[in-house]
Amino acid sequence: MRKFKLMLALALPFLASAQLVVEAPVLEAQTTAQNVTMTKQLTEALAQSTTLVKTFNTVKEGVNIYKEVSSAVRTLKSIKGVIDKEFELIKLASETGRNISKLDLSNETFDKALDIVSDIIEANNQNMESVEALLTNGKINADDGERILILQNIEERTDKNIAALKTLYSRCKSSHDRRSMYKKVRGTN
Repeated sequence: MRKFKLMLALALPFLASAQLVVEAPVLEAQTTAQNVTMTKQLTEALAQSTTLVKTFNTVKEGVNIYKEVSSAVRTLKSIKGVIDKEFELIKLASETGRNISKLDLSNETFDKALDIVSDIIEANNQNMESVEALLTNGKINADDGERILILQNIEERTDKNIAALKTLYSRCKSSHDRRSMYKKVRGTN
């Protein structure tokens, strides 16, 4: 029995070092996978930033066009309201994208969230193109009453998109919280 204990004590360091050799490639593979995921996320963030700049420029053009339209339509509060809401949506989309990227989410959840933000930004671009067409004399043949109704419709769509962004962030935050709690319970980081 003593010989067995002595042999076990002598063999233990060799068994532990064998375990390190097996774990090193696994850790390297995990690090590589994390780097690939981070690169993908940064690429998507860059694409979204480009889209946000494009949207901002479109909104800026819309503001310039707003200044040139007929005085009857220009004085309406609904035009200012729509443009203010579009700016609010752009700011919220940027904040939401930035905040979501800070959360600990699964890759699938993160990708879906970015897709939703991109879809909302695209819908916002379409809204701004509609506003631009509406405010440019001769592009849309409508009287002031019809223009107001169109602007109200755009504002309602924007409100829905703002609510969707807020809901998206809330859901991602909940997913993050559940994931963090699960990791704490399991004792992993």
